[in-house]
Amino acid sequence: MKNQYKKIIRNKSSYLKTNKMSKVEVENMLLTEEIERFKISKEKIEYQYGFNIPNYIIDEIINNNNYDNLCALVNLAVLQNRLTKEQGIIIKYKYDNVKF
Repeated sequence: MKNQYKKIIRNKSSYLKTNKMSKVEVENMLLTEEIERFKISKEKIEYQYGFNIPNYIIDEIINNNNYDNLCALVNLAVLQNRLTKEQGIIIKYKYDNVKF
């Protein structure tokens, strides 16, 4: 879970008392915000690369910052025909040279 949500999660009980929201409503709100942030980040990254990228690769770029894992996921995407070989090379090259 992202760092910006940890503060809310730690203070969830006081947040629930103050705003009179159920735990499910708070979790739903947090997940909705995280999904929106992911969509915005995905749009920015795809704009920088110039083509559509599978969500699991976007997630690796945003959250993990591990080049070896990214290469493995890109290779799998190429094998599954979700990316072309050229697109895979572009992702690996740009990611290695420009960190997000």
